[in-house]
Amino acid sequence: MKLLSSFKKELILATRSFYFYIEVFFALVLLAVLMFAIPEHSSMTQTEYIYLDMPEMVSGYFISDLLKDDLDGQSETTEVEADGETFTAERILTDEQDFYFVDSEYAVRTLAETHQNMGAVIELGGDNQLYYTYY
Repeated sequence: MKLLSSFKKELILATRSFYFYIEVFFALVLLAVLMFAIPEHSSMTQTEYIYLDMPEMVSGYFISDLLKDDLDGQSETTEVEADGETFTAERILTDEQDFYFVDSEYAVRTLAETHQNMGAVIELGGDNQLYYTYY
């Protein structure tokens, strides 16, 4: 009972101070930010658009290596829209990334700029080195 009485006296004294109201205001602001500005479930997958400018055998090996990490072990063919155009893409979804393999460099550039995601053109040079162009 003495604890409750002491707490009540301290609370009455605290309400006379301007500092108490500042703390209550900032506590309400923090509560509002946590409830409305921060999403409850955040998605950590990153979307990437990729064009493989290399022979079919090499690109097939590259895709089959990524399919090992795919959630269901299979790729799916989808259509992605950007700037009023529709592009056919092969989609591979892993735990951390969502890859879309498209047919041209133009498609990569358009999709990356429109959707604000990363795009890459992977090219196999004459010296058997991989060259990357990022968008």
